[in-house]
Amino acid sequence: MALVPGYDAYFSFSKAKLGYSGVSVYVKSEIGLPKASLEGITGILQNRPFDADFLKTLQTPADALDAEGRCIILEFECLVLINIYFPNFASEARGEFIMDYYGCVQKRIEDYLAKGQQVVLVGDVNAVHDTIDHCDPKESMRQHGLKDFKDLPHRRWVDRLIGPQGSMIDMARYYHPDRKGMFTCWNTRINARPANYGTRIDYVLASHGLQPRFVYADIQPQIIGSDHCPVYADFAIDPEQMRCAQPDTTSPLLTTNFPEFSRAPPVNRSQEDLWGHGPKDWVDDLPEIKDKQVTAWSALFQAPERPRCSGHDAPCLERTVTKKGKNLGRTFYVCSKPVGPQDGPKEHYSCHHFSWKHQ
Repeated sequence: MALVPGYDAYFSFSKAKLGYSGVSVYVKSEIGLPKASLEGITGILQNRPFDADFLKTLQTPADALDAEGRCIILEFECLVLINIYFPNFASEARGEFIMDYYGCVQKRIEDYLAKGQQVVLVGDVNAVHDTIDHCDPKESMRQHGLKDFKDLPHRRWVDRLIGPQGSMIDMARYYHPDRKGMFTCWNTRINARPANYGTRIDYVLASHGLQPRFVYADIQPQIIGSDHCPVYADFAIDPEQMRCAQPDTTSPLLTTNFPEFSRAPPVNRSQEDLWGHGPKDWVDDLPEIKDKQVTAWSALFQAPERPRCSGHDAPCLERTVTKKGKNLGRTFYVCSKPVGPQDGPKEHYSCHHFSWKHQ
């Protein structure tokens, strides 16, 4: 993953919490290395804050904003690539942090554009732009107590960025302005993906100056393996136009510069254990005895039959509580059908059956 033939890779990891967040960028070797690679949105990690006066107006310290491995910026000759994993607006507890982060992203983009540079922003923005990008906008409005779907801070921010007067273009909507069900994220814990009961929160955004170079953009929901699906955009840009005269070969984000990949591999000096490599002096049990033992043990430890859901009379799925609290570790049963719209065919979607497993 870190050293892929034909590509140069850049990685940023969370410094605040092990195994939490992190982003990476793979650049085709034929393009060459960028002239600068920056970790974080503020520039503070390289002692290059992009706007010290602006950063002082924020409630969150710059080093805290960039402690979670959420952003890599690569500066090429003809464009700047910003790869971001935005923080999740799941609770109000981090609302100040999140809006400061969004504000930094907006200011960073504006600064690059003011210098005459073109910008491409890619990543999980963790915000739905419009009702067409949500599987159940009415339910979302009800949950948040809204009269206007966009009346949430992060949704308003996205709307300002890619709306009619915004500085960036949402490339997927540029090519598919009216396509419904174009979702990129699903709650896999409730089996929402089979019914395409999701949201679109992953984007490729490009500044208006790149519009003549647009080729196509779309999502790839057929690719499984995550609760998100890939999104992509193609540009008509010659590698020579990207190539930098003075590439940065010493970047600590570049995986070929990681210490663990620059050291010689250790020599294995251990001696192979030869014990037991000679001929056997015993005879294996007869196959039929083994079969009887397996059958007996299987019958002894056979799992009890799962209950059937109340809506479809179908076997339930077994789940375990992983959230901290008094029910942590308890097992429960839910309907095996995927979660879908409330007004959808009842036979196709979950009946929301729930029952605890008696242990």
